[in-house]
Amino acid sequence: MSAATVSVQQATIRQYAKRLQLATIAGQFVAMAEQAIKEKQGHLNYLEVLLGMEVEERERNTAEDPQAPDVWSSRLRTSYEPDCCRCPGVPPCTEIEEEPH
Repeated sequence: MSAATVSVQQATIRQYAKRLQLATIAGQFVAMAEQAIKEKQGHLNYLEVLLGMEVEERERNTAEDPQAPDVWSSRLRTSYEPDCCRCPGVPPCTEIEEEPH
């Protein structure tokens, strides 16, 4: 494999890892790949170690900041917002005002 091909593959992997928010993998996959080659490890072992490092880093970050918001659950809670404009037969949404007590 040529050096140019390897560089393109590394850049692509780095971009994918960043888009998937896999910071540990993005920063360490090259060094881990070189170590796997030296130790004659297979691709599954390499992938297992790499993903394990990512999990450990995330768990460490979570343990350090337990008050950090859970991004995924907050996205799920706010992902549904009705859009009355998309359904022409449905009357527009209105806010309900509570009666004073």
